[in-house]
Amino acid sequence: MSGRAPVLAARLRKREETHRNGAANRLEAVEEERPSGREAEWETAGEFGRRAMQCGENLGRLLSYFGCSSPSDITWSHATNSCARLEKALAAKADVMFLEADVSWGSSGPLKDLAIMAHPPSRSSDLTFESFIKRVMQHNSQTNGRRKGV
Repeated sequence: MSGRAPVLAARLRKREETHRNGAANRLEAVEEERPSGREAEWETAGEFGRRAMQCGENLGRLLSYFGCSSPSDITWSHATNSCARLEKALAAKADVMFLEADVSWGSSGPLKDLAIMAHPPSRSSDLTFESFIKRVMQHNSQTNGRRKGV
């Protein structure tokens, strides 16, 4: 267990012993090295707990990046599924931090059977998934400090 601060903890171990009257179980205290601090939290949290902790860490970074004190301060562009809504959300005067959009399978103009930005049950859009991602990446690379999250 290298890299861990040695923290000794006692745990109980079941041990079978044979007595004159037959086998019997006995509990004994065993010292073992355990992780400490953040590593201990992660180890004991289980899969759901680890995911929740990761979300908390990511949320902290997100709030810090946008200069917010609460998740309720984050502003969203909802259903950004068309070229017009995307450009409006990316405009310099837009008070939008995140873009929410829906990806579906359908058509965009003459193009058929591809990923598009549309809310089901809609099967057509003027905005493909590829165009959406490329436009957001272009915006974020050209913007000085006011990038958008997806």
